[in-house]
Amino acid sequence: MNAMPLVGRYATDLTDDDIDRAVNIAPVRIELHGNDANRLADLLDGTLRRIFKADRQVRSIIRYLLSAARAHAEIHLATEKAYLAGLYGRHPWGHVMTPAICLTGLGGVGKSDLFHALARLLGPAIAFAVAGHSNLKSSPLWQLNASEGLGINALLRPHVIHEGGVNDAAVISAKDMRSPRLVHLASRTSWRDGACLMVADELQHVSFGADSNAQVTALLIKLLQIGPRVAFGANFSLLHKLLRRKQEDHQRLLTRPLLMEPMSVDDEDFSAYVRVVIGVAPEFLVFDPRQHQEQLHLYTFGIKRLVVELVVLAFRLARSKNRKATVGGQELLAAYRHFDYSANREAVELLHRQAIQKQMLREDLWCPLAGVEPITQSPSNVVDADAAIQHFERRVEEALLDAALGPKAKGESPQETRVRKRSTAVVTPIRAGKATKEDLIAGANAWNDL
Repeated sequence: MNAMPLVGRYATDLTDDDIDRAVNIAPVRIELHGNDANRLADLLDGTLRRIFKADRQVRSIIRYLLSAARAHAEIHLATEKAYLAGLYGRHPWGHVMTPAICLTGLGGVGKSDLFHALARLLGPAIAFAVAGHSNLKSSPLWQLNASEGLGINALLRPHVIHEGGVNDAAVISAKDMRSPRLVHLASRTSWRDGACLMVADELQHVSFGADSNAQVTALLIKLLQIGPRVAFGANFSLLHKLLRRKQEDHQRLLTRPLLMEPMSVDDEDFSAYVRVVIGVAPEFLVFDPRQHQEQLHLYTFGIKRLVVELVVLAFRLARSKNRKATVGGQELLAAYRHFDYSANREAVELLHRQAIQKQMLREDLWCPLAGVEPITQSPSNVVDADAAIQHFERRVEEALLDAALGPKAKGESPQETRVRKRSTAVVTPIRAGKATKEDLIAGANAWNDL
C-alpha cells in the first residue's frame, strides 16, 4: 500500500471557502439584559474572544505552513516502503536540520489563534494501516504550548507518552526524562504518527532572566532535532532577543520569517471583522462598520485583541451608568480615553508614531526584521524634519481624533456644527499612514499658521 495518506493530509489546493469552512468560528448572538454591568461585559468579552474569521493574510499563512509540511511529507513519507524503513530506523527523519518557520507579529494580532485554526483544518488523528501494522494513527500536527511549562519535558511528554505511544513503565513514571532520551522518543513517535509539522507557541514564557535568549534558543534547537518542520510564534520582544544570538542560530531560527500584520484602516477584512463583532449583540453595539471604521482603527491600530478590549470596556462603562445604554462612537471615545485603556492607548499612539517616523520607539512594538529604506534627504532637511516631528507629536492625538470622529460621533447638533465651521479655520484631516518628512514639515508650518 502507498503511504500517501500521510502526505495527502496536507492539502495545498484548498479554496478560500474550503479554509473558511474548516477554521472559522461563527459569532454566537447573545442578549445583554440585566443590571450587572460587569457580568454582562465579561459575557460579551468571552463571546468575542472565541470568534475566529479567516482573512486574506490568515489564509496565505496557513497555505504557506501547509506547503512546508506537504513538502516535508513528500521527502520522507511518500511511500509505504519509506515509512516502514523509518519506523524501524534509529533516526527516521535523518540528520538534516531544516530551518524553523518564525511567525512573528505584534501581541494580539492573532498568531496563537492562527495555530489553533491550522489544527482545526488538519483535524484529529485518523487510523491508517501499512503492511504488518494496523490501527496506526496519523496525527498531522503537534501543538506545543510553552505557557503550560518551561521545559522540553512539559512540551513533548503529552505527545510522546499517550495511548498507543510509549509503554515503558519506567519512562512513563519519570517526572523529568533526560533531554536526549526525550528528543529521541519524540523523533520516533512523530515519525510513527506521520506528524510533519510542529507548532510551538507562547515561547515568551520561556524567556525570562539574563540568559532568556539562550534558553529559548536551546529549546527551539532541540525541537528542530526531532525531525518534523517546526513553526514557532514569536512576539517582537522575543524576536529582538533571538537576534542577539549567534549567526548560526539566526540561520536555524530566523531565515523563514512570516510577519502577521494588523489589519489596515481601509482593508475590507477589517470591515468584515467589525461587522462580525457587532453581530454578537447588534441591539447594543450600534456603531456603524463604515462610519466608525477609521475611529476604531485609530484606537486599536487594527489589532483584533484591542478591538475586543475597547468594545468591551465601552460597553461596561456605558452600562454602568444606564442599563439601556448602547455603544456608539461617543462610547468608543470614552473607552479610549479611560484609565483602564491607558496602557493600550500608549501602545497604539506609539504604533501610529512609528508608522509615521519609520523608526523604533519601543522594542516590543517594532519588528527588527523589517526592511530598511535608504536615507536620501540632506542633513538640513533631517534637522527640519526632526523639529516638525516633535511639533507634530504634540498635536497628533487630538488631530487624529478630530479627523476620525464626525459631528454625530462627537455628539454635536447640526446647529453646533454650523457654528464651529464658521468660527474655525478649515483643517485638513490628518490620518495615520505613510508620510514623508517633507509632509510633516509642511504640516507643521500649517499648524503654525492657525
